[in-house]
Amino acid sequence: MAQQQELEALDPKLEELNTVEAMIADTELEAVEIGQAMKRASGLVARTLDQNMKEVNTRYEALCERRDTLQSEVSVVRLTDSAIQEVMEFAEDVFTGIENADFETKRRILEMLDMSVVANSGRYKMESIAGKGYAEIRKIRRNSKVGTANDLRSPKSGLPELRFLVNNLLLRA
Repeated sequence: MAQQQELEALDPKLEELNTVEAMIADTELEAVEIGQAMKRASGLVARTLDQNMKEVNTRYEALCERRDTLQSEVSVVRLTDSAIQEVMEFAEDVFTGIENADFETKRRILEMLDMSVVANSGRYKMESIAGKGYAEIRKIRRNSKVGTANDLRSPKSGLPELRFLVNNLLLRA
């Protein structure tokens, strides 16, 4: 979906690029015609053609500059299939690393993410630099790896909030 949106955003630039390239071709033809006319002209006509040639050269340079800018903007498609695959693999590696980390590593990760969890009336809200999440607090078995905010007291918990965020990153990619 994000890929499609990025491609749709490029449509106006592609149209402008096609227009600029057509204008460059017209300008090149105009320059050839003026150049041929200058060979035969003299006096006032030659000075007028010389002025026209300067205007054509200025326009041509501006069009070429704009074409180069548009080509570089169009060629930079950030959300390629390989980029999405790399993000997915990275997220999976992070998830695996978090699942197998010791308590101190998990605590440092939570601090780096600036994680905060607020529980209110049977629900909790998580916020971090990676995103937000809301859910209900429910009772689970104490030895389970998947848990709720209540499980953060135990070093053996699977840090469900972090799992939720990593899963969210995977779903967004």
